[in-house]
Amino acid sequence: MMRVMVLCVVLAGCESGSSTPDTGGSPDSGACPPAACTAAQTESECGAQGGRWEPFGLAHTPMCVCDTREAQCACQGAADCLGDCLAPVGPGGISDCSGITIGRCVDTMPWTGCQCLLLKAGSVVSQCRD
Repeated sequence: MMRVMVLCVVLAGCESGSSTPDTGGSPDSGACPPAACTAAQTESECGAQGGRWEPFGLAHTPMCVCDTREAQCACQGAADCLGDCLAPVGPGGISDCSGITIGRCVDTMPWTGCQCLLLKAGSVVSQCRD
C-alpha cells in the first residue's frame, strides 16, 4: 500500500499519461537538453543552453549544471528522462541495487553521490560520481 501511495505522489508532477513532465518543448520552459547543457565548455555557452555555470563536485570544478524539471517523475530507465534515472542504494551499501525496478529522474545534470543508475528496464548498476 505504501509503495502505491509513493508512486502516486512521484507521478503527480508529470503530465497525465506520461512519465516525464510536459515542458512544451519551448526554450523558456526551464528544461534544457542535458547533453548540450553539460557539454558547454564556457560560461557563455552554458547560459545559451539554459544552464548555470557553477562550482561542482568535491573539487568545485566550474561546469555547466542544467535543471531537467523532472525530479518528480518516476522512471524505469534513461529513456524515460531528459537526464539519468536514479534510485537510492539499498541497505547493503553503495553497490546494493538489488530489486530496484523504479527510480526517479534527476533534477539536475550532472549529479553527484552514490546511486543506483537505471539504464533500461531490468538493467541497474551502482555508480558513484564526484
